[in-house]
Formats: sequence, structure tokens, C-alpha cells
Amino acid sequence: LQASLDTFSGTATGTEYIRRSDLGLLQESLHENLTAKAHVSIISVGVTASFDITLTPDPGWRNLDFPLNAGDTWNNDINVDYTGGFTYDAGSYGSGSSPIEGSFAVNGPSNVSPATINAGGNSALATDYVTASGTTDNGTAVDNNWFSPAFKNVAQEHLGLPLDGATLTEDRTLTSASTPTPSTTLTETVTPSL
Repeated sequence: LQASLDTFSGTATGTEYIRRSDLGLLQESLHENLTAKAHVSIISVGVTASFDITLTPDPGWRNLDFPLNAGDTWNNDINVDYTGGFTYDAGSYGSGSSPIEGSFAVNGPSNVSPATINAGGNSALATDYVTASGTTDNGTAVDNNWFSPAFKNVAQEHLGLPLDGATLTEDRTLTSASTPTPSTTLTETVTPSL
């Protein structure tokens, strides 16, 4: 029996731990609460689900290698361990849960090129587009980032990770941002010495 899903909504929260010296990703945790409608023939039912995953790259994953310049390229050679699980409830049609655990390697290039996107309240935001991909035992992993020099942050990210028969796809877009106004004064203390 196969069902199709639509009418998705939900919330996602997460935490990233970044190495200070080169901004390499040390660990990322993601929690999602989802709702959808499942359809089998003429029957429809609401489905709720919860999904948790923690990704731990070894060594840290430098998905951005600063300074970013068009034409830059570097190679990724990392192993990523992942743990977590999911639960779902489709009412009288069933419920279930399963742990998610494993690892994969990302061995492939990252490339930088200029790109303009719609993010952060700007319909023509200039970014440094960083494509990264690698072949894993389960398929191709991708982590594409659009870094905004104006906001000094990732304005958009598309992450696709194949995990033992499924693919984790995460799309994030910066919805708003502000840049502080530079100070017009400078205070300085000078201590003369002889």
C-alpha cells in the first residue's frame, strides 16, 4: 500500500557548533515537528510526525573557506556520523517510529561562483555561491550555500544527504536581516611612554 503526501506544515529548530578558527561545522542538530495529509485512493488522513537528527563531521566540515572568491575551489574529505530518529501517527491507520543511525563520507570538490538570489528582504542579493558535493555509499551528498557579504551570513542553503534508503533534504533561506549602522565616533586612549 502506497500513500501520497501533501499539505505539509511544521516547525524546525536546530543548533550548529562551529569551529572558531575556520568556521568548520563541528556538529549540527535538527528537530522538526511536521503535519501532512496522506492520500490512499479516495481516503485521506492527517499525519503528524517528529524528526530528530544530529550530524557530526570528522574532521570539521569547512563548507565555506574564507575569504570566498569566484573561481576558488577546495576538496572535502570528511566522514559524517548521524544519529536520531523519527515518529509518526496517522490515527487509526497506524503509527510508528524508527532510529536513524549511520555514517557516510563526503569526498568531492567545493566551487565558488557569483550568484544573485532573493533573500533577506532583498530581491537581488549578491552572494558567493558555494557548491559542494561528494559521492557516498548511499548516493550523492550536496551542500550548497549562498553566502551574503552584505549580511556576513549564509543567506540560503540547500543540504541533501542520502541516509540508508532515504534522503534528508534541508532548505533554509534568510527571511530578514539588519546591518548595524557604523559608528561615527571613535574613542581612543593614548598613554605616552618615554
